[in-house]
Amino acid sequence: MGQPDYGPGATVEEGLPDDGKNKLAQPVDSTGIPVVCDTTGEDKLFVGPTGKAFRVECPRGCGKLTTGTVIGSMIYVDSSSVCKAAVHAGFLDDKEGGEFMFVIANGE
Repeated sequence: MGQPDYGPGATVEEGLPDDGKNKLAQPVDSTGIPVVCDTTGEDKLFVGPTGKAFRVECPRGCGKLTTGTVIGSMIYVDSSSVCKAAVHAGFLDDKEGGEFMFVIANGE
């Protein structure tokens, strides 16, 4: 509530909760897709229908960079840096980097 409608976006999740709403349309890739800190949800790596999940591998230190934006909270606009969004959401330790789940979602 109170959030602007940014249109289609993506969620950043450590795992997919079994709440009946987050069923995958396609299987999750088993190995992390290596990306750089300013890779966004608009990247050609992340093409698919709503619900498609990707395991993403980010380098350390992305949260400290001044490049790349983060717009949203748990659901982020496509132009957001996926790594910075994962750090913002608390799913990545910025000092270590690592893997997280990126799920294509409709904006709210």
